[in-house]
Amino acid sequence: MVALVTAAATLTVSPAAQAAPVSLDLQRQTRIDQVTLTAPRNATETFAVQTSLDGRGWSTLVAERPHAFKNGKVTFQVDPTLVRHVRATKTTARLEVHEAAVSAKLQASYSASSTNQNYTPGNAGDGNQGTYWESANNAFPQWIQADLGAALKTDRVC
Repeated sequence: MVALVTAAATLTVSPAAQAAPVSLDLQRQTRIDQVTLTAPRNATETFAVQTSLDGRGWSTLVAERPHAFKNGKVTFQVDPTLVRHVRATKTTARLEVHEAAVSAKLQASYSASSTNQNYTPGNAGDGNQGTYWESANNAFPQWIQADLGAALKTDRVC
């Protein structure tokens, strides 16, 4: 399910205070995959987009450099990132974020140290909670591996 986070913040600052960031508090930790800034006109502004889980420690999501607004907007597609706070530095543009899909099923091939009857490694990734992988006689050591076919950035396994 993809949903647009409707909370948005607008901050108007005088030209003398251009260093003030536009900030957005999503009220809960949310995984985002897109950030859009909307300005009243087409222009080029130099800013960075930063994120935080606690509002104190910030990480750069989009590097500070000149960004061009086309049709009054600039949109950044980003790797799904868990955030609570988002800010754009040195801009008066309106800030919006897009919530990433709740989950994505990855195609993978599975292998394991051993298998017990019909409880094969492929069961671990079939999306069915009624199936599972089981090692032979539950003997240790045991392992299961998912080959995704490429290096992917992840932050959790469900």
